[in-house]
Amino acid sequence: MDVIVTSDNAQLLDVWRQHLGAGLPVELWKAEPRDVPADAVMVSGMFAHGRYGGRPTPGRAQILRNGRGDGYPGLVVVPATRPAMLDAEGQPVVRPEYADISPAYFGVSRALDALREWNASGQEPRVEVLLFPLGLLGMESPADTATPESVGRAVREWVNQA
Repeated sequence: MDVIVTSDNAQLLDVWRQHLGAGLPVELWKAEPRDVPADAVMVSGMFAHGRYGGRPTPGRAQILRNGRGDGYPGLVVVPATRPAMLDAEGQPVVRPEYADISPAYFGVSRALDALREWNASGQEPRVEVLLFPLGLLGMESPADTATPESVGRAVREWVNQA
């Protein structure tokens, strides 16, 4: 499976190019996401659930069908969020055993695993190209080098498990 990272911001793509890591099945395109041919698109839950259905499932990635005819691929992959709990004041906090894990690494690694399972199950469509639009994932800060490094780590581990 190939991953195509998109943004309309050339500076942001340069940061990703420098920090993602070499030798991965990842391409970086300065493009609008709808202009990229792909089998699935990864979209943050805060954008995906209201539009494509599903609901938050901490710790688990989701694969949703896109029946909207909106120009995006037929499958929408929602990365996992780290499991949370309520603190003493009743506020949600990440469970302590996940606190040191990068949110990007956690979400992307779980999403790639879900896609591997999807493809292995024989469901259609088979995902050969995954669209990774930085804007729809909330990964748009050119000052953030930790996120592309975490995503690169998740992709590298996923490739090495193949």
